[in-house]
Order: sequence, then structure tokens, then C-alpha cells
Amino acid sequence: MRDGYELDELIAKLLPIAEATSAQLDGLSGVNFDRELSKILATTDVVLALYPDTNKPNGMAFQLIKGARVMMLVLARKRESRALRFGGLLCRNETEAITYQRTFGDSATTH
Repeated sequence: MRDGYELDELIAKLLPIAEATSAQLDGLSGVNFDRELSKILATTDVVLALYPDTNKPNGMAFQLIKGARVMMLVLARKRESRALRFGGLLCRNETEAITYQRTFGDSATTH
């Protein structure tokens, strides 16, 4: 198994989803933004925040926002990834991605 290759494939597949999600959230703020993002999180199993990183082969890095336990099961081959609902968000940088994870992610207490 080539984990790096599989992650690159996943990022490539999630990029259009992340672009669409970001367009959906664009212009929203405050409660409206939180409500829409919460809807997205509620309807997905795994959500990644994607951000530019020129050190990565595909030019993108990610921060896992939702689905850490699920992804561990996928990587351990105890769960099939094709049956999962994936979501993505575009971020400007790693700091923004980490902020999303801390605010809305698995361990956040705000949702």
C-alpha cells in the first residue's frame, strides 16, 4: 500500500468539492457561516481542510477537520473508504485549516 499516493488521490478528488463548499460559504459570516458549515459537517463522514503547500507533490496539504476515527479505520483497512461521504474546505494556509479543526472539528465543543 502506498499511503502517500492514496492521500494524493484523495486530495485530488476532494479539491472540486472543497472549491464548491468554499463558494457556498463565501460571503457568509457569523451565525450564517456557522450554520452552513455545521450542515456540511453533519452530512459528511470525513472533512479535510485543503491549503496550498509547495513542499507537497500535488501542491496541497490538508488538516483533518472531521472523521479522525473513521480515517484510522480506513487506513487500517477495517473500513472501506468508497462508502464514506467526504467533504472539503479550501483554506488560505495551515493556520486557517487548524483554526477550522479546533473550532468545528471532532474535538471541538462548539457544535
